[in-house]
Amino acid sequence: MAALDKHPEQGENGRMSDQPEDDRPLYVLATREDFAASGLDAFLAARTSADGYSVENDLRDAAAVAAAAGEGSRERVFDLLAGLMSFHMRLDDPAEVFGAKLVMGDRRSMIPSDIRGEQNDVVADMAPSIAHAHLRARMGDVAFLNARRHHRAGRAAMEAYCEVAMRVLAGTVVPGIPGVALGMHDVVKPIARAIDLMRLLNKRGDIAATVRGAFERAWDQARADAAYVQLVELADIGMGVGLLTPDDASREAEILASAAPANAYPEAVKRAWLLAARCHGWSQRPDDEDRCRREAAEQTLKMRDQCHGSLAKAHWTKLAVAELREVKGTKDRVRQLLDEMRQLQLSARDEMGSTLIPIDLTEERAAAVELFEGLSLPDAFAQMLILVDAPKRDELRAAAIAGAKGSILDAIGGSEYLDGDGKTVARVDALGLDSEPDEDWVKAKCVRHMSVTRFQQVNGLIEPARRTLLDRFSVEERHLVPITHTTPFVPPGYGNIFSLGFARMFQGDYVSAAHILFPQLENSLRHMLVLGNADPTKVEADLLQGDRALGALLDVNRGDLEAMWGVDIVHEIDLLFNFRPGPSLRNELAHGKMHWNAFHAPETVVGCWFIFNLACRPLFSRWRNVVAPAIEMEL
Repeated sequence: MAALDKHPEQGENGRMSDQPEDDRPLYVLATREDFAASGLDAFLAARTSADGYSVENDLRDAAAVAAAAGEGSRERVFDLLAGLMSFHMRLDDPAEVFGAKLVMGDRRSMIPSDIRGEQNDVVADMAPSIAHAHLRARMGDVAFLNARRHHRAGRAAMEAYCEVAMRVLAGTVVPGIPGVALGMHDVVKPIARAIDLMRLLNKRGDIAATVRGAFERAWDQARADAAYVQLVELADIGMGVGLLTPDDASREAEILASAAPANAYPEAVKRAWLLAARCHGWSQRPDDEDRCRREAAEQTLKMRDQCHGSLAKAHWTKLAVAELREVKGTKDRVRQLLDEMRQLQLSARDEMGSTLIPIDLTEERAAAVELFEGLSLPDAFAQMLILVDAPKRDELRAAAIAGAKGSILDAIGGSEYLDGDGKTVARVDALGLDSEPDEDWVKAKCVRHMSVTRFQQVNGLIEPARRTLLDRFSVEERHLVPITHTTPFVPPGYGNIFSLGFARMFQGDYVSAAHILFPQLENSLRHMLVLGNADPTKVEADLLQGDRALGALLDVNRGDLEAMWGVDIVHEIDLLFNFRPGPSLRNELAHGKMHWNAFHAPETVVGCWFIFNLACRPLFSRWRNVVAPAIEMEL
């Protein structure tokens, strides 16, 4: 396993250093003399059939033995080469072909830019004479990647990659992981990198004989093995340099896809049909392109047939519909599939279930009751604000990410979110094993994380407190007027609307409270923006002016809102009222999608009380001297 380090420089004996930046040592150079004295040729001669993974591990073990024996030259050379072999090849990233094998916080294993200057020159000089193809390819590639003047090393790498591919095809490479056989994927990867190097080394259209030979041998093998995915990959890279014509690619792809057996993996066969469709499109044969796209969509439907649940079947049907809508002459087929999809979505409702999580809130309820039994009405109003304050955004995000990053399912698969009818209403992409989460991924995890917290807030604090308060006071609209007619959150003329909404909320009528309060939120935010000298309006294409809706306010005016309310408040508004796959309370209510039980769900209850929080928040400094006496006068 590659050593990890905070810094790119090597330390003593060529190993990665973990010393502080100011104290870190310079390279201990593995010189040409070290290579000559290392016994590397004999070491590699005993491993002619080893793959790159085995060579890396053997080099690292040999370096450790050399270090224990005080053999400095051998240790430096073997440690350097083990580091080179540890790089992770990423052919889909032309800017950085090689990445660190391991990254842990601010520590990582070696990357190509760690090999620089004189050390890179030594690697370039040694690369062409290395007997082992895997090691020769890596050494020459890195040296040429770091300094394009090393053409000889780059060409040696190109030839070595072709040799690797040919040896895998011939079956003379022994995989280093027991039980894992080498296949066409292990052939395509070195050929693709050889072609990348050829583009840099040769003139346009000048194809190296070794590259052509390796490509043609791999192409024939992919056809013989019915390796649909690898045939498509080879076709794409081959057509890019003139090793293959679109007509040849479309013909072979169609032959292979048409002959696919019934048990062939449909997604792999689909790639072959899509390759044929692309090639027909480039050759301006639209009828053939449409035909192949129809066949590709039928392969998508075959994925449906391999599923057991109605929800999964509906997913594949929906994908097929989307694909067929791009093809002429498929209206009847699309209509048929839409009917099937709706039936499957309805059936999926019967397959959904819920998971019970036992939560004991006895102590929280008792504490809430005890607290509110001794408070005056103004103090009780003020105390209610604390119960539903917004969580700290950064702490919530950190907790959500920590809870989700340990899940391999979050890393390799995205998530789809369904409504009560089984329809997909939101989708979040996968995190990826080595990528940073995007904003939608983080917010989706925050919503999931807060679902339990909001249940505890409502059932352990808000509802016990509200019921205790109603046992002592008959809360009416007049008790809320001192708040709604004083706070700048409520625009002039809207005070009685908010008073009615808040009264219904205290009375436990969340159906009425939500219908009154949720539509007012974005208008109040626009009002606050105007008071803060920000512009919440938009200009349409016909030059008419309109007001931004909640989603646009949280996008265009987010900075203004955060300056006014703070990032935590704005983040909570987004999660509760706008973001989908969150509860999206404002949109769900506006479109009539909330059934009776939804109005008593924790998210809706918290949403009502949170708007009350927003209305009272600007009055904190005047609460005791102005607001509280006015409320007392209404009792």
